[in-house]
Amino acid sequence: MRKFLFTFIVLFTSLTGFGQLLSEGFDDITTLGPAGWTMTNQSNPVGTTNWFQGNATVFPSHSGADTSYIGANFNNTSGAGTISNWLITPTLNVKDGDKLSFWTRTSTGSIWNDRLEVRMSQGTMTLPTGASGIGSFTTVMTIINDGYNLSYPEVWTKYELTVSGIGSSPTAANFAFRYNVVNGGPSGTDSNYIGIDDVLVEEGGGGGGPFPDPYCDVEFPSDVEPISRVVFNTIDNSSDPTVNGSPALEDFTAVTTNIDAGQTYAVAVEGNTNGAFTTYVTVYIDYDQSGTFEESERTNIGTIYNSSGTDGVQATGNIAIPSDATAGPTRMRVLKKWGGYVTDPCNTTGYGQAEDYTVNIGGGVGGPCNWTVHVWDNYWGDEVEWELRNSGGTVLISGGPYGSTYDDTQSVSDEGPVTFWITNEGVINDNTPNYEVSNDNGVVISGQLTTPTTETFSDLKCSDGGGTGGDCDYELFTESAGDPGNFFNSFAGVTFDMQNSGTDDLTITGFKVPVTGGSTLDIDIYYTTTASSNVGVQSDPSAWTLLDSLTGISAIEAVAWDVNTFTQVTLNNTLTLAPGESKGFYVFVTNYSTGITYRYTNGNFTATDGYLTILSNGFGSSDVLFSNSFADRAFVGEVQYSGACTEPPTGDCPIEYEGDFVDGLGNLATGIILAADFPVPTGETWNLGDVKVQLLYETSSVEISFYQDGGGQPGTQIFAPTVVTPVSQTIVGNASGTDIYEVVLDMSSYNISLTGGMYWMGITTNAPGGLSYWHYTETVNNGTNFFGSLDGYATWEDVANYGFFVDGAFSICTSTTPPVGDCEQDFYTTEDPISGAGFSSGNWVANDVIVAGDTQFTMQTMTFETVTLSGNPTNFDLEIFEDNGTGGVGASTGMTYHFDSSNMTFTPNGLLFGVYPQYTVVFDLPAILLQANGSADTRYWLAVTSDLSSTGDFTYWVSYLHSFTPIPESNPTWQYLASDGVWAQYDSSGPNEGYMKVEGQCETLGISDLTSFDFAYYPNPVRDVLNITSQKGVKTVEAFNMTGQKVLSTNKVINGQIDVNALSPGVYVFKAVLEGGQVETFKIIKK
Repeated sequence: MRKFLFTFIVLFTSLTGFGQLLSEGFDDITTLGPAGWTMTNQSNPVGTTNWFQGNATVFPSHSGADTSYIGANFNNTSGAGTISNWLITPTLNVKDGDKLSFWTRTSTGSIWNDRLEVRMSQGTMTLPTGASGIGSFTTVMTIINDGYNLSYPEVWTKYELTVSGIGSSPTAANFAFRYNVVNGGPSGTDSNYIGIDDVLVEEGGGGGGPFPDPYCDVEFPSDVEPISRVVFNTIDNSSDPTVNGSPALEDFTAVTTNIDAGQTYAVAVEGNTNGAFTTYVTVYIDYDQSGTFEESERTNIGTIYNSSGTDGVQATGNIAIPSDATAGPTRMRVLKKWGGYVTDPCNTTGYGQAEDYTVNIGGGVGGPCNWTVHVWDNYWGDEVEWELRNSGGTVLISGGPYGSTYDDTQSVSDEGPVTFWITNEGVINDNTPNYEVSNDNGVVISGQLTTPTTETFSDLKCSDGGGTGGDCDYELFTESAGDPGNFFNSFAGVTFDMQNSGTDDLTITGFKVPVTGGSTLDIDIYYTTTASSNVGVQSDPSAWTLLDSLTGISAIEAVAWDVNTFTQVTLNNTLTLAPGESKGFYVFVTNYSTGITYRYTNGNFTATDGYLTILSNGFGSSDVLFSNSFADRAFVGEVQYSGACTEPPTGDCPIEYEGDFVDGLGNLATGIILAADFPVPTGETWNLGDVKVQLLYETSSVEISFYQDGGGQPGTQIFAPTVVTPVSQTIVGNASGTDIYEVVLDMSSYNISLTGGMYWMGITTNAPGGLSYWHYTETVNNGTNFFGSLDGYATWEDVANYGFFVDGAFSICTSTTPPVGDCEQDFYTTEDPISGAGFSSGNWVANDVIVAGDTQFTMQTMTFETVTLSGNPTNFDLEIFEDNGTGGVGASTGMTYHFDSSNMTFTPNGLLFGVYPQYTVVFDLPAILLQANGSADTRYWLAVTSDLSSTGDFTYWVSYLHSFTPIPESNPTWQYLASDGVWAQYDSSGPNEGYMKVEGQCETLGISDLTSFDFAYYPNPVRDVLNITSQKGVKTVEAFNMTGQKVLSTNKVINGQIDVNALSPGVYVFKAVLEGGQVETFKIIKK
């Protein structure tokens, strides 16, 4: 075999300017070092061998003498370690289109997985250090047997790779062969023996050569899973469906069709998926006939699942030919690949196939196209304006400003190019319009203005549009994933799952990750290839595929739950998930040894926006790759993805019933109750947000109730009649001269959750003018008329009995905030009572509750045990106190409540010590809100007193020894004696604990609810004007007094100010709802 010395190749290249840049046959590997090659074994631990001269007894070389190849084996590490052994070429000057080829194999009948990475470094080379380090070799050209599935070739196999991403000018670069096996070595489960031979680097061709010249070649080194049929215009070409029965790139350039610029054509592709797998079809057409396929020339067509290639299963889509496409014959490349849409037309990895065809582009057809502008929101649009302008700047159509809820669609014909301009800037700056511009081909641009801004989109052509829907970018943050208190535990990585919960493909494009301890981040991202979840395979390297390996990222010091301080990780290699598809993911900090760590929280948590679902159900990793053993550990971070541009699936109004603008039915202000039905689809769960009811005349309040369907009429009551003050009332039309108001009721705080089925909503009102009618439609919504009640909800009757065949105009909107969870603090125990602390005749007794850090506790019922020496426990008073800082009763919060037969019950519960009548007392609390002070647990004291006249005699809170409390964090009972005028711990044979249970709902507050820089309120206490500053728009503000009554509600914050002068002095809980559904809850003292 002829072996070229590197110096001879360099001389040859300098004379000819074209040809071989490097050729190495490994006749004698001792000559590699002087020739500029580098060998470095970074395995952990380092074994007894490095790269060595080929061993002919294992297998002979590909060419030349039997030992004329270079080898590596399991002894590159010792024990069970990670092999990372690098063979690096001399520095070469290469450009896009140049070729690297080599031959490699393992031994016949191997039962241990080998794995080889081929990487490239541009510019000045930095050598890798450590088993996970990659130095400057950040470009992965191919990976052989990346799935650890014994697919490393057992006969000499050639791999040819094309240089890309460098540019057309020669640039210094090095290529590296990395023998990389996890859990390898003499005691490991993988690694055997590999050989490499006949490495060749040569300049790319200049045209006129063999197929696919001048276009790049394609490789599918894992398996050629073939395309079996392509249908495009007049092309209908079938080919061999056998796996590995045809080339990775098949030449059908003799198969042609004629197409026209500016037109859209359907395409259908069939192929063999080699089992129950999903493969993705992409088509490139060289519109400018440059000899290369560019990103703008790519169209994603669709997916094929579990197909033999002959069963008719197809990926279908449309290809829009640009109006400015160059006329004449050009290349079309169809690619099918497992794991995601191809983004490199010169693919060199994975499973799949490509086919090349010829298309002849004609001059196209001119003329105008139809343009449609759609602008909408379920909120105010009073500062929204937009225009669609022609090429000369003339306004073709325009819209805005709008009212509180709007949905504007307008169309016009124009040949283009056109310009779309939209703004939401104004005085209040709280509008968040959605917009979409489309033409005959489909959606061209879409998005939402979430902050005050003005956008201009120019040069929109009739040939634009018609893509696959991946035009919008989204992000999903795990804002509810656990306790910020343990956020600053850390490790080298974490596993988690993601699922496409929508109906369109979505593509994972990046992350924001919380790291600390370093200024530079190196990170690898893996995904599962043999499982849909990380659970069970989290430590199995063969289950994972490296998605991307990134180095040198500028890192930010993370603050718990503040995504603005998380480090941006943008993927070079994206991953597409088909609808319903799940993958496990693994993020691993490869430069963990430098001190940089990944932050996490404990537990299993779920975050979803209806499209993407993040299942933080994973394992933590040490600094050894795939050593994922700590559980349960939850991914904290933001996932960024692109997908179809559609309206949000949550926070919208799935029920929107319009009226006829003729009349209304009622009069609801006279005690008449009307009910209308609506369906929740099977398999769905709705958390109610706004309810919008259209009423004739204004109303002061609405009493609303909900029912299950009971055979075509209101059945079992699931939400009792509740009086709700409208958030807003907006005139939406009139009926015979009477204004029709859309009355918006915010139901999100009532935690109403409805699963699939039919439901009824009941309405009655309190109207200032004594007139209130439900706007109706004669198009009965669900085949059922209004039902009415004239006896206060006791019975229901079809209004058809009175000659009315009508139904209501209303909307049911879902909330982006799920219901808060039920919780309780239970101090009951089986331990026998020992005493009772007296709380009558001016005395008080208090027991404590604890609100966990970064949460709030809405108390709904309080249960405790009392003894009354003579008489019944009929009247009590409750007051909430703060802690004094040392575990005792401190200052009053100002929250006081009185209880009698209207809001409490008492039930006999035997005799205390066999003598004294004991009662179980239950307070029906008015949703008392207790909030933690930041991230620290916060203690409150619930103090009870009674008058002798109301109970008939002395009253006592039954207690037991505090040492038996089921909540160790609690403190003993305290008592206030009127005779002493002070609070002190109550002792009877030692510290006591009162029998008590407090039930309600607990809600985790985002870190921004408490300390975030992007939301603030002042002054506190306040006298006249409360100021709110927020980086997000404030949608609504409500205030509640300490009895739970809403005393203020507004959806307009003028210049960040709210007039609170009308509020009486006292303590109030304010609730501000921001853009995106973020809720800020805080207490204000009104002077």
